Amino acid sequence: MTFTNRLLVAFSLLIISTLPTIANPTVTSPTNRESVSSPFLLSASAKTCDGVKVTTMGYSLDSLSTSSVVEGTSIDTHVVATPGKHNLHVKSWGKKVECTTTIAVTVPSTALPILAEAEATDADGLPVSPRFLGLAHEWASPEIGYSAQLLMGDQASGVDPIYRQLVANFAAWGSGPMVIRIGGNSTDTFTSPQSTQAFKELNEYNGALFYLGINLKNATLQQAQTIASTYYVAMPQSALLGLEIGNEPDGYGLTEAQFVANFNQWAVGIRAVTSPQLPIMGPSCSTWACSWGPMQWNEAILSTAVANNITAFSQHQYIEGQSPAADALLLPAAYPVPSTTQPLIAQAHQLGMPFRVAEWNSDWMPNTAISGQFQSALWGLKSLYTYASLGADGVNIFGNWDVNNGFNIAQISIADGTPNLYSLVQVMPLYYGALAFQMGTGHAAQVFPVTVTSGTSTAVSAFDTTDSTGTERMTLISLDESQSGAVTVHPQGTYTKAQVCYLSAPAYTSTTKVTLCGQTFDGSTNGVIQGAATYTTLDQVDGAFAVPLESTQAAIITFVR
Repeated sequence: MTFTNRLLVAFSLLIISTLPTIANPTVTSPTNRESVSSPFLLSASAKTCDGVKVTTMGYSLDSLSTSSVVEGTSIDTHVVATPGKHNLHVKSWGKKVECTTTIAVTVPSTALPILAEAEATDADGLPVSPRFLGLAHEWASPEIGYSAQLLMGDQASGVDPIYRQLVANFAAWGSGPMVIRIGGNSTDTFTSPQSTQAFKELNEYNGALFYLGINLKNATLQQAQTIASTYYVAMPQSALLGLEIGNEPDGYGLTEAQFVANFNQWAVGIRAVTSPQLPIMGPSCSTWACSWGPMQWNEAILSTAVANNITAFSQHQYIEGQSPAADALLLPAAYPVPSTTQPLIAQAHQLGMPFRVAEWNSDWMPNTAISGQFQSALWGLKSLYTYASLGADGVNIFGNWDVNNGFNIAQISIADGTPNLYSLVQVMPLYYGALAFQMGTGHAAQVFPVTVTSGTSTAVSAFDTTDSTGTERMTLISLDESQSGAVTVHPQGTYTKAQVCYLSAPAYTSTTKVTLCGQTFDGSTNGVIQGAATYTTLDQVDGAFAVPLESTQAAIITFVR
């Protein structure tokens, strides 16, 4: 070889070595040519594409041009596919570049095992109030972290845009305005009025409505009157749903007679300095039917003295225990018991009062591990539907959204400054469950009973709704920790197709990589969900739909004529 030829070869090799290497996404699940059941787990990652940093990933199936997209360098989601052979195109994008890895998969044509059969009944439905889902925050407390005022922000100190966006997400499906209860243990620590400016501004921004707590345990009547009259004057009358007297009085160490006397004295005194028609919420006990300590609540109290002054009946509910089982939120004991819940709701309604679970979460203990796991999303979704099916008028999710407590539905970091700076740390799994509930109950929906007949699983629940536009939906929830299959679904109406999307995570213990309809808040910095929503269309066969459902997963089904 001549010197010139050797030089040309060397120069060519140098050019080749300096060309950027296309790095296609690495797919760890499924593997190429794998036989999978639908829906199947897609797990992939990519750091660079054609030498450019990856910012977004996604996938498409077969010849579909639409890709499901998530922000970031990894994707973990479930893909629904019909029986047969498919090409799964896993994609990554950087600035002006796109890389693709194609995986061949086969979904067997053999029928999935039938987990259960769900048949909607034509019994009378119960209306779900547009204000059903609410929030509950503390005034302020060292054990809770942020105050509600700091969390929301105001014009003087800086508004929290993330909080406003996360609240707005709940209204996207035709619900609202949001009902926010301010109170908790902090209620009984203040003997003077607290600022309500943040609440007023939030009401002006999005119509949020408020219940505000008044100290019953550690204040004098005169102090309580001053607090109440200050709130009454400061808040727009349309924004103030009412005042809540005290917090968890079954922990005060009082008898029923003592509590009734104190509560009524406060109610009469507060109305004397505000308005005779001022709505009052209570008793907000920590245990169902106020049965903790010396107080043994009963319906007689509700229907006599206290009922004369309460206009909204409130109750708290937690799944308590410092060392709960690892799967505690998947077990029957974690859910409302109709035999004890429904009579109290019915009693309140007979007296003309709405019934709210004004403080609710998976556990009141900070940093409880299960509260931050995906099982809390399934628990929240099923519990909210159960309360609605029993006739409750609302549930308020408790938490101040700080970074120190695992039970929050979101964690927001706040840096002091002028103005304060807010950063989204994480949207927690419970938020996804609450958002899935809003999807099924918006637009003045009614919830209808569903008869569930067990097949291979006894841990499938179903709830059917029809909204004011005539749209029927059914939500399936599997708490089964091992079995996957299909649920045979019979809606009330006659439909030709159904569109299905899923509430999923890699495992019920997952704290991230949660998806709702293929979208996620992972990587979101502003509270806007990431990616395009993905739905699978199913055809009706013999008046029913076979809906694939994995273990510890929920499906939201929209029926189409």
